[in-house]
Amino acid sequence: MRGLTFAAVAASLSLGCTRFDSDPASSSSGGSSSSSGTIVGAPPTLSEAKLAAFARAQCEVQARCNKWGFLEAYGDVPTCAARVVIRVRDELLAPDVQLTDDMLGTCATSLGAASCDDLVSPVKGCTFVGSRPDGAACGSYAQCTSGTCKKTSTSARCGVCATLPGEGASCADGRCAPGLLCVGGSCVRLAREGESCTGVWCMPSLACALPGSKCVRAGLPGAACALGNYCSTPLGSVCNLALGTCSELATASVGGECGYDDPVTQITACVRAHCVTSGPGSTCEAYKEDGAACVDDRQCQPPFACVNASTSNGKCAFRSGADCK
Repeated sequence: MRGLTFAAVAASLSLGCTRFDSDPASSSSGGSSSSSGTIVGAPPTLSEAKLAAFARAQCEVQARCNKWGFLEAYGDVPTCAARVVIRVRDELLAPDVQLTDDMLGTCATSLGAASCDDLVSPVKGCTFVGSRPDGAACGSYAQCTSGTCKKTSTSARCGVCATLPGEGASCADGRCAPGLLCVGGSCVRLAREGESCTGVWCMPSLACALPGSKCVRAGLPGAACALGNYCSTPLGSVCNLALGTCSELATASVGGECGYDDPVTQITACVRAHCVTSGPGSTCEAYKEDGAACVDDRQCQPPFACVNASTSNGKCAFRSGADCK
């Protein structure tokens, strides 16, 4: 089987769309009282139960709307929740974050009711903001009044509070304003049903159908399909050309074949492993243990990454922005 790359729309759903995609939060020294009486610089007081529930809600969204990426990174919701809460703690228990348990609970409930298309824009109740103005140093989106910590790349720990780039603007860190997607380094608008998909991506529930290059409702498992009439890969189905129907995404464990056949009859995703191409085929390879030596982010299970990968001392570690000032 050939190796595969996750659909860009699917990847975006698990990241920036509801503003819980940033690298871990930074710290700040000192503090003062604002006009509203809030102690600027103080981290919020949030219960572990609410943080865990919020992390689980994110995982359930990924399982529905980015099934491919979810299976590869975590495999199941409990595993995902146990990993994602590490990032959630750093993002939300940061200085200058203005957040309460009730706000976290409201967002978790809203995520559970949201459709995959809803996630293209911030979900109601999920736009968390802090007290740091544009231009201030940050490590977490939730520290900023804009709700955005703009970074120079997706691997950067620190950034500055800023407004998300609009349509046509550069997106070096992979983030764009609501309703837009970072493609080829620029922010582009997602096309809706019936609109042209020439050079753009369709909304998550849609597919770019040929001939005509129009966004159409994507097929779920069991729906009829043909070449140029695509199934919903982000939602877990692929067009089996031999059967002429959308089939469930197949899965494989460590050591199994992964990727796609040519012509496509099946796509196979790894479970709690990453798909590595070697020669003519691709195989599911286990993630490195946390703290183990690495040379590439893909070797580490999210939210860990290969820190210092450009040196000979790369290790799978949590890329914290705690010292961003």
